[in-house]
Amino acid sequence: MDIVYQNKDFLVINKDNNLVIQKDNDGNSLEEILEKDALFPSLPRCGIVHRLDKQTTGTLLIAKNLPSLSFLTSLFKERKIKKVYLALLEGVLSVDSGEIKVNVQKIFSKNKIAMKKSEKKGKLAIVFFKVIERLKNFTFVEVYPFTGRTHQIRVAFKSINHHIYNDPLYNNSHCEDKEIGQYLHAYSLKFLDNNNKERYFSSPLPGFFVNKLKSLGSKRWEIFLATI
Repeated sequence: MDIVYQNKDFLVINKDNNLVIQKDNDGNSLEEILEKDALFPSLPRCGIVHRLDKQTTGTLLIAKNLPSLSFLTSLFKERKIKKVYLALLEGVLSVDSGEIKVNVQKIFSKNKIAMKKSEKKGKLAIVFFKVIERLKNFTFVEVYPFTGRTHQIRVAFKSINHHIYNDPLYNNSHCEDKEIGQYLHAYSLKFLDNNNKERYFSSPLPGFFVNKLKSLGSKRWEIFLATI
């Protein structure tokens, strides 16, 4: 694991691409990695507080004891953790910032969980975004999810016809490399810990994301390489 930070209560990692959170049939999951440590198997979900999709990289928080697991889980439920994602969108957004609201409903597609836009059913997903840089036929954005729905960022941008680049599930016909998947990175988390101390952690953009931005002539990619 790529450890960003740890103390006696929690661990922050930079999750690799193609790493699933829960156990799967391939025997390659974060849970199984954590089970090799004597500490985590005694905790529900091995202390994993929240999830990232298999091909979404970035900052992930893991509790190291039951009180910390309960406290951090409550922060997510109460929306007291500020999350920032970075995404590369297809097409050029005409607005500098905005809010996307969409009702999402869980379905199964080719034996995989997927979410679809639903007018009458499902749960409301809300994400905010801000343009970092407009590139040729692409837009590099910061994304601030307000809710915590499955695949909510990917479905939200699909709903406004600006798919996340290379998404194998929601934009399969335009997916150029299924081994990489969607260009979506969980950049940072900010919250107050149980001592009311502000915590901020970030994970640098992965190499494949940086290389794509550079190939598009991006001038802003370097500011997202430093971790704090």
